[in-house]
Amino acid sequence: MNNYILEKRTTEIIAYNIDCTNILDTFEVITSITSITADQTGLVFQGQAINGAPVTFPDGVIAATGKVISVHISAGTIPTGAINQIYTIRPIFVTSEGNTRESTVLLNVTNIPFQQGRVI
Repeated sequence: MNNYILEKRTTEIIAYNIDCTNILDTFEVITSITSITADQTGLVFQGQAINGAPVTFPDGVIAATGKVISVHISAGTIPTGAINQIYTIRPIFVTSEGNTRESTVLLNVTNIPFQQGRVI
């Protein structure tokens, strides 16, 4: 399980790396991706792949080759009157040990303005 919540706007198409290291055994790697779904409707998943090289995350954590699922996520629906929708994303995959496993990641879809950069 990941210890963070991903975030995007409804209009964005973003490539996300889902680290599965914590649910895999030490030498177990992902060999194929069965599906990627969300418990809520409205997201589109494309271009899923297994990492062929180590991935370094913004917090400095490095995931080894074969432990990360990459996917482009687009769209998303926010219910009328709400400011966001939390999606539960569930990649299901097969591993080198013949296991079928499922990761769970949260994605916050919101269109609330976000301040980037500096205000002078």
